[in-house]
Amino acid sequence: MKKYSILFFSLFLITGCGLKEHKRGHLISPEISQEVPKLRSKSAIVKTLGTPDAENLYGPEDIWMYLSYEKEQTAFFKPKDVKYDLILFHFKKGQNRIKEIKRYDLSQKIALKPDSDKTPIPGAIELSPLEELFKNIGRFTPGMNGG
Repeated sequence: MKKYSILFFSLFLITGCGLKEHKRGHLISPEISQEVPKLRSKSAIVKTLGTPDAENLYGPEDIWMYLSYEKEQTAFFKPKDVKYDLILFHFKKGQNRIKEIKRYDLSQKIALKPDSDKTPIPGAIELSPLEELFKNIGRFTPGMNGG
């Protein structure tokens, strides 16, 4: 019995130390990746790559973003970046033709920092903890819902 326990525990430890791969975003094949420089319009982009991950519709130009990345993680260690591909399609405001294509790989990875400011929500009601706890007292009468 002790042999089986040791064997089971050893197998459990070995499987926990395996390599985990995390793939996210638009996973673009190498064949399609070669087609990117030939794209000239929004419809050609959507037909080839699908809908964009994000669109910037504010500012002097429209920008479509396609992002794919892969990370690997072994056991409990921090994941490390293996592949990074960011494609930005720039368009003149309100136009269909591509103005410029920018591409970034792992060596040019852009680290984005979240903004610490909070965006106010119009019409949101700020309640204190006590108000939240007691806000429904007196709102309902015993005669409601046929009772």
